[in-house]
Amino acid sequence: MIQVALPEQVVEKVRDTAAQEGTDLSDMIERALDHYLAHSSPEEKARETSTTIPRWRKKRQQIEEEQRAYKEQHARILANHAGQYIAMVQGKIIDHEMAHN
Repeated sequence: MIQVALPEQVVEKVRDTAAQEGTDLSDMIERALDHYLAHSSPEEKARETSTTIPRWRKKRQQIEEEQRAYKEQHARILANHAGQYIAMVQGKIIDHEMAHN
């Protein structure tokens, strides 16, 4: 036997469903996991995972990638565009202009 921490809302839903079906919490969780594992291919699981990643997390990853690209190119950018504003997308400079004082 193992212990697993679940959010209280999930436990309540499972407990209610178990009561409706006349079974206990442990049996309901075991049956649900067996059903999930039996009916989910690795491809389906991967697709579900990729579509359930919150949008903010994807956006955060994009921002971090842009920051890495900027840092990697910083010396070259500074040499070629000193005193300018630049716009970067996907690690490439797409626009630049002189900074106004």
